Amino acid sequence: MIIIKFPDFIQNNLEKNKNIFKQHIYGCPSCIFEGKLYSHGSYLRNLITEDNTCPITIYRVKCPICDKTHALIPDFLIPYFQHSFNTIKKCLELKYAENASYSNIMNYFRSRNINSYLTASDISIFIKRFISNVPKIRLFFNTFSEIYSTESTSVKDLITFINEYESVSNNSFNLHFFKNMPTYFMCKT
Repeated sequence: MIIIKFPDFIQNNLEKNKNIFKQHIYGCPSCIFEGKLYSHGSYLRNLITEDNTCPITIYRVKCPICDKTHALIPDFLIPYFQHSFNTIKKCLELKYAENASYSNIMNYFRSRNINSYLTASDISIFIKRFISNVPKIRLFFNTFSEIYSTESTSVKDLITFINEYESVSNNSFNLHFFKNMPTYFMCKT
């Protein structure tokens, strides 16, 4: 998979299930080929945000050298999750910054999106995945940003750092984590 940044107007269209943009991708992450990767189909995937639930089309590309295929994941999604990056981040903020219970978190999302389908199991998975990736998140901040994190930095602070990183650098944390680390954010360890 390849996480890519779509222009903001495209992200808004994708969230409304209007797939009007295909981005050309150059360079295969699996081999040293630096040329254009070719279109290789697509598939539908659910996108669940705080306010909306809709299917979006995920395009696939193929490397002409190694024959590997890669899904082009928009940077507002985390691989293998239906809930958007911002939805998962908001869930973690509610849990750690506001000490909300699972039922309060589920009620918050259901009040905003009746089709959020957020369960206690989902929240538990988000928390477990985030906690298991804390060392990688600290390493990312210490290596690729001006934000310094120590072993004593709390989970609450790390979530604050993610928000700060996105607002100060005007970059997608999800995209930059993918590009700079050997794996994607919230990966299974």
